[in-house]
Amino acid sequence: MNARRWGAWFVLALFAAYAGWRIAVADPTSAAGVAVLLVDLLGAALSAMVLAVLARPTVLPPTAGGFTGTVDVFIPTLNEPLDVLEPTVLGALGVRGVGIVHVLDDGGRDEVAAMADRLGAAYHRRSGSEHAKAGNLNAALPGTDADLILILDADQIPVPEILERLTPAFADPLMALVQTPQGFYNTESLAYRRDEPIGEQDIFYYCLEPAKNADNSAFWIGSGGVLRRQAVVAIGGFATGSVTEDIHTTMRLHARGWRTAFLPRAYSFGLEAGNLREFHRQRRRWAAGNLHILLRSADSPFRLRGLRPVQRLHYVAALAGHLQGPQRLALIGALMLLAVTGTSPVTVDFRWYAAVTLLLAAAVAVATRALSGGRYHPVHSETHVVSAMLPQVAGLGAALAGDRRFSASRKTVNRSAGEPLKRLYQAIALAMVCSLAALAFGSLNVVRVWSGLMLAAHLVIVLLFLRHVRRFERTDQALPYAELDPPSLYAYVCQRFGTRSPLPVP
Repeated sequence: MNARRWGAWFVLALFAAYAGWRIAVADPTSAAGVAVLLVDLLGAALSAMVLAVLARPTVLPPTAGGFTGTVDVFIPTLNEPLDVLEPTVLGALGVRGVGIVHVLDDGGRDEVAAMADRLGAAYHRRSGSEHAKAGNLNAALPGTDADLILILDADQIPVPEILERLTPAFADPLMALVQTPQGFYNTESLAYRRDEPIGEQDIFYYCLEPAKNADNSAFWIGSGGVLRRQAVVAIGGFATGSVTEDIHTTMRLHARGWRTAFLPRAYSFGLEAGNLREFHRQRRRWAAGNLHILLRSADSPFRLRGLRPVQRLHYVAALAGHLQGPQRLALIGALMLLAVTGTSPVTVDFRWYAAVTLLLAAAVAVATRALSGGRYHPVHSETHVVSAMLPQVAGLGAALAGDRRFSASRKTVNRSAGEPLKRLYQAIALAMVCSLAALAFGSLNVVRVWSGLMLAAHLVIVLLFLRHVRRFERTDQALPYAELDPPSLYAYVCQRFGTRSPLPVP
């Protein structure tokens, strides 16, 4: 075990010691004491689970030779415009070694049927739309006898070599899934840092998911993965009990003894959320689906039979990660309360609490940055946590209420949509400013000073996020892909991210 991983396990030991100490010094006689304790323990647990996963060794699946069989492609679609869907169909048809490309149209659109016929793809529409994407995929399963199925979202354009990289691992007869990251060609989008193409999901795609290979716990993310048809049929088809059918299906595969693997390189590229409203819609759906599985489903990792203990821990970590937003909002609320009242939530000298909290936070930041290969940035990454705060709170509410409505993301949108969400973030910032202003009234003590400083740091993060949104909305840059027709867009993606396509580059 290298020094970085020894450091991670040392930090995890600190978490255990911190949890015991934190419970011992909590003030159970005040509401503030209990509330701050719960916020602190949840934050520590979420950070500990992330570090525990990052500390696992990365084991990569084979990428050459070993598999002989047939592969079909499923492209589920609902309302995506033709200029978004057609490049994906072209890309699927251009994949080396592909069999039949199936366009699964839940929108029942004649123009999509005509496009599929013109390009040489098979077209499917079903009579209803029950169970959304999972139902769409299940309806298409009897229409293929291929050994493997490559599933692509309607905007995810594959490069020609994708199957050459993903299918070798299926020489293992128990391999049910090989997954890759979802790549994006609109790296100027809201989910990316302004000055470099590092996205909000990069730690998940390139650090957390590959680390799950060591414990056979990597899961399907809905697109860019190849699944063994026999395995999906063996578990009764794609899971329909939640709006996040991807992780739900993989849990059932693991419970039945199938294997999965994650290859940390993208071979399909699409559109990241195009504005704040669509970002919120997508992240809310992820949170609602994942938290529903964790808290309300019969297939919760706490209850699902067949999972190994380490797989249960991986799934709890993945699903509970969507509590990070509610925890952060609760932390901001707790800091505002302490800044206004000056009441200590602990029974020891508050300076001990402040010192231990800061020490743990610093250790987490250092360990996360080291184990993520520098993909974690103390400012940019925390800004992304704030960006997911409101959608994850809304997702938690939906999960607790049993709301399992599927809301598909829109791929072509107005950049400036989402004004009500911006006002909510502005309201949170204003409440923080008012709490800081309250420090001017009454006597100052160590509780109020420390809380004020922590609150000011969180206020800066919220304001940086709002500035990021404003810059994104006001930027009117020439995008190299904006005016390309479908064949040219496919060629552009192949030239930028993969091998040259069989189509001319514009």
